[in-house]
Amino acid sequence: MATADHNTPTIDQHLPIKDDLSRNQLEQLTTNCADNNITLYELGHKYNGIVHVMAPELGITQPGMTMVCGDSHTSTHGAFGAIAFGIGTSQVAQVFASQCLLLTKPKSLRVNVHGKLSKGVLPKDVILYIISKLGTNSGTGYFCEYAGDVFKDMSMEGRMTVCNMSIEMGARGGMIAPDQTTYDYIKGRKFAPKGIEFDEKVAYGIHYLQIMMLFLIKNILLMQKILDQCLPMEQILEWELKLQKLFLYTKMLHSKNHWNI
Repeated sequence: MATADHNTPTIDQHLPIKDDLSRNQLEQLTTNCADNNITLYELGHKYNGIVHVMAPELGITQPGMTMVCGDSHTSTHGAFGAIAFGIGTSQVAQVFASQCLLLTKPKSLRVNVHGKLSKGVLPKDVILYIISKLGTNSGTGYFCEYAGDVFKDMSMEGRMTVCNMSIEMGARGGMIAPDQTTYDYIKGRKFAPKGIEFDEKVAYGIHYLQIMMLFLIKNILLMQKILDQCLPMEQILEWELKLQKLFLYTKMLHSKNHWNI
């Protein structure tokens, strides 16, 4: 399947696309799909949308699949227990020509996070915390698997957020082992297996090579748009309070000196 994404306008999609390059690319996509009998969800189609959102929502993304797309954040689909990663234009051509890719086998990394998240702490806080502790290049050469109570308790949307941001720490992809939450999300969707076929596809296993334990995750504030420079929100608030007190104290001293008190 194919969908019009990235080059599509957010509003006024019924009007001609103003940008020449974007318009030409979408027209070429339509032509290529028609010539090669590929289902296309183009602008205006009820299934059209961001590829990493509409594919899970339609049940196209399923555990055990190998999925590639010309977008680095293809790792989003790893939330379903799929091996999913982004590829470049030349690699897209390889897939169309042979359904194969020549790749170096990535190393395996497992991140375990146990416990319960505090109120207001979201999946994005979790992955930002992980990146802040490990570094933005810590995942280079790895596929990262997330496990533990924290991820088990997340919704599929939360898991997709975590896997999506695996790229931000340099990993080729991220994944979470499928469980009942996964199966419940997929079951009944348009392209999901039905009946006995669905039951046969439920079992899917993942092997783990490295275990890492991370605890005490809190709301994370991103500093200067650099992902490994994240700090807990309460620490930022504590610093802000100290700075306010320092400012008031300095102002008071200035006032005393000015009036010779």
